[in-house]
Amino acid sequence: MFDVNEGIDLIFSTLRNWLETLFKMLPHLGLAIVIIFIALLIARFARKTSLNVSGKVSHRETLNHLLSTIIYVFVMLIGIFAALSVLNLDKTVTSILAGAGIIGLALAFAFQDIAA
Repeated sequence: MFDVNEGIDLIFSTLRNWLETLFKMLPHLGLAIVIIFIALLIARFARKTSLNVSGKVSHRETLNHLLSTIIYVFVMLIGIFAALSVLNLDKTVTSILAGAGIIGLALAFAFQDIAA
């Protein structure tokens, strides 16, 4: 038969372990937040710079915005992957990259006719 006290002890020991892990990971979490903030600043700067440079090369505003958005997203993804790596979530990074590859392949097939 199941003892209620054993269940409560199991819950509290699990919560205690989670709390200990949280305190151990706080410096890593702070560093991850700093990395994401720096990536955000770099991404904004890269977007503004690419808009200025592409505006001098091409006069198509839509294409310029598309290029700057791609650069912004790319820099932010690098920052997010770096932050996840600091948090020792390497398997998550691998899963995200695999999912992005599958989505990219699906989008390539979906927009194949439009590009032609």
